Amino acid sequence: MAVSVLLLSTVYQCITWLLRFSGAGLGRTTGSDHFNAFPVSIIICAHRAHKQLEYNLPFVLCQSYPEWELIVVNDGGDFATDDLLKNYQSAYPNLRTVSIEKKRTGKKDAIAAGVASARYSWLLLTDADCRPATTQWIWTMMATRSKTTQLVIGYSPIEKKIGLRNELIRFESLFTAIQYFSAARSGHVYMGVGRNLLYHKSLFSLTNLVPEHPSGDDDLFIQRVATAEVTEVCAEPAAWVWTDAAISWKTFFMQKMRHYSASRHYSLKSQTRLTLYFVSLGVFYAGIIMSLATGLTIPAITLFILRTTCMIPVFRTEANGGGQPDLQLKFIYLEPVYLLFICIQLPFLLFYKNHRFWN
Repeated sequence: MAVSVLLLSTVYQCITWLLRFSGAGLGRTTGSDHFNAFPVSIIICAHRAHKQLEYNLPFVLCQSYPEWELIVVNDGGDFATDDLLKNYQSAYPNLRTVSIEKKRTGKKDAIAAGVASARYSWLLLTDADCRPATTQWIWTMMATRSKTTQLVIGYSPIEKKIGLRNELIRFESLFTAIQYFSAARSGHVYMGVGRNLLYHKSLFSLTNLVPEHPSGDDDLFIQRVATAEVTEVCAEPAAWVWTDAAISWKTFFMQKMRHYSASRHYSLKSQTRLTLYFVSLGVFYAGIIMSLATGLTIPAITLFILRTTCMIPVFRTEANGGGQPDLQLKFIYLEPVYLLFICIQLPFLLFYKNHRFWN
């Protein structure tokens, strides 16, 4: 019985990696047509983030594009952030600032303030702890559009540093990107990251942000407005936006708790696909352990090698294409650690009340 369940989970995992995840296309060049260089408003929502802005703003302000503006929303009216932005404004006239009082958790109010202040119809969102990889970020994201495009989902990898925590965070970010890029390319758009997101202002309204939910604004916005007809994805290296990893295990834990709590608002189809994958993954590893413990060594090793053989070419391709080449073979130990991390979070998620301000 145990071997049969292990076999089923292995088959499901192999099919998922070979037929679904292989279409992520991280790093894929889609070609560029800069003919319609419409003006763009970049929006950064910053909450107590003057140190991150001090380091990352120069990477945003050096963009090469005909007409654009940068709007930084000082969410909470932090004085240090305000002083920093005033210093930058003297050298960059296209930098504009908006200060708002922090009234509720999440960044809904900050996004709304930024959109309301934007002079242009195309909005490009990122965060204070992010920096574009090149000066062609705006060009490349805008060039991804077709005539019907209203939303472009970009890629935002995590910067590499030393240590297991950084490896795990980069693995989780890469794997998550593989999931939602492959889904979007197959016509099932369910999420993106606000660290690199382009959309037309006409898509935005406060009704597209779940008012009772304190986090996951970007995911839930995409859930409500994105369709295959109006959405493109852009994973070209010129359009990447690098971001820093969480500075502690606790910070990473809370980030993922916010993400998982927001996923409760995903469509039934999205929740089903995600649940089936992670349940089958848990069953796979549990089945391997149980088979080894009961002396079924050959079936366990055989099925482990089968799944690994199916996964390696896909994961290696996406790790290379997604700017994380050192993770190519590290999934052998990072994946079970990631699964254990999820299992630890599950009981907390059942009782989790998100009351913290976003960072």
